[in-house]
Amino acid sequence: MSAALRVLAPAIVALLGLVSPLAAVDGVIEINQAKALAGGVTASDTAGFPVTIGTAGSYRLTGNLTVSDANTTAIFINVTNVSVTVDLNGFAILGPVVCTGTPVTSCSPTGNGRGIEAAGSVVIRNGIIRGMGERGILISQNGSRVESVQVLHNAGAGIGAPSHATVRDSVAELNGGAGIQVGVGSIVSGCVARHNGDIGIKVAGDGVVSHSDAYSNGSHGISVGNGSTVIGNSANFNTASGIFALAGSTVLDNAARSNTSFGVMLSAGVGYARNALYNNNGGNTNPQANGGVEIGTNVCGTTTDCP
Repeated sequence: MSAALRVLAPAIVALLGLVSPLAAVDGVIEINQAKALAGGVTASDTAGFPVTIGTAGSYRLTGNLTVSDANTTAIFINVTNVSVTVDLNGFAILGPVVCTGTPVTSCSPTGNGRGIEAAGSVVIRNGIIRGMGERGILISQNGSRVESVQVLHNAGAGIGAPSHATVRDSVAELNGGAGIQVGVGSIVSGCVARHNGDIGIKVAGDGVVSHSDAYSNGSHGISVGNGSTVIGNSANFNTASGIFALAGSTVLDNAARSNTSFGVMLSAGVGYARNALYNNNGGNTNPQANGGVEIGTNVCGTTTDCP
């Protein structure tokens, strides 16, 4: 080593020591069980769960997170008005809850723990959230997206979203209630909502639910507020209706089968078309749709005579 390098080496080592060990070379901060238990993922994060994300940026799981207490949240994103992305990276957030029945009749144990809870707008993608004491995902603010997430066996809502949210291509399975809840102007895509103890996918209003699967939930499969679009979904074997929508919404190109209540239950001012509604509400001899206005042909039972 040259004399110059020998002089510079301590300074280089010291500089490297300033780089967070949690950050990958691409600038994404990594999270796994060991780092969750150690704390320090961000400056406000203390040891153990929840992992508190208090800084804008990108975060990525590099292993499963296991939470043993139904009252404990796995990840809490305490950031508002800035961007946070959490890539589950194919891994899972795992809690202790199991739900049983088709549709769900019980979940145990129950609590108030969430898989991911966010105070601001976030992007969450590509993984599994299973067995939490309450919701799988709860996002209280606007402009968020949840993509390619499976939410399973959580004791609260499967996918729940306040106004202006979008739910697309989604799965939430075996939750005790709504699996994913996101805020105004949000997108939930690539997910499934199954066996939730309450609503599978919930959007408070002005949102979109598309290409999602809501199966065997303890209330409505999909529930949206005013001014929403529900398109291209499957909502089967839910305890209440397959799809519930409030005024100003459109419900298009969905399949709803064997729900305890109606295939679609719609407020006045909801337009619906090109839906296939089969064996809901106690069988095809009973009305398959309730409320709304047909703006195109629907199949109710084995005919196009709806409701």
